[in-house]
Amino acid sequence: MSSRTKKIVLIFVALFGLTALGLYAVFGCPSLWARDFAVDPAANAHLVAINGLTAENAALEFIDWNIPVYDRVPRERISLSSSQGSSDAPVVRIYCPEQDDSIHCSFYEITLSRQQETWTVTRLRRCWTGRGLIGWSTSTPS
Repeated sequence: MSSRTKKIVLIFVALFGLTALGLYAVFGCPSLWARDFAVDPAANAHLVAINGLTAENAALEFIDWNIPVYDRVPRERISLSSSQGSSDAPVVRIYCPEQDDSIHCSFYEITLSRQQETWTVTRLRRCWTGRGLIGWSTSTPS
């Protein structure tokens, strides 16, 4: 193989790798696209009234606290992961397939703070996929 052919193959491999990385960033990595949203004080007041929740259950309760039970996405359809920055301030990431026709999937990144036996939300980051949107977005779906 000549050196020119090697250079061309190397360029194609690099372009393929960059394209794959770009597609992963747009479609597979929602935390890059999530932005901060205001934390609802009423939701935090609701969380403070409930004792003994795990961080994951507190994050789910924060999201669903004012949604009727029959409209909530079933727990088995929700994907949860948490990382312990510290035991009193975990970050919970939630992938939630929505039941709405305009939003397909929502991503929440919730930073919690433990105060004695209760949790409060200190930071809320969100993004979603939906009708008329390409990849993860915080724009309004069509």
